[in-house]
Amino acid sequence: MEDYAIVYNPASAGGKSKEDFDYAIKCLNDLGVKFKLFESEYMGHMIELAHKMAKDGYSVIGAPIRFV
Repeated sequence: MEDYAIVYNPASAGGKSKEDFDYAIKCLNDLGVKFKLFESEYMGHMIELAHKMAKDGYSVIGAPIRFV
């Protein structure tokens, strides 16, 4: 099982944060961190996902939003 659940919004900053997010994922992979990605689909979904994943035993990481 993965140790971490990463909850993210693919549309944050109008989609401009994708490059930053891809870099973060690459770094985690390079470090051998085991994680599973969860993509939000609507307003409030990230909170629902994070709550469920925490209840399922994951350590939850919320991907930051880039402000441009």
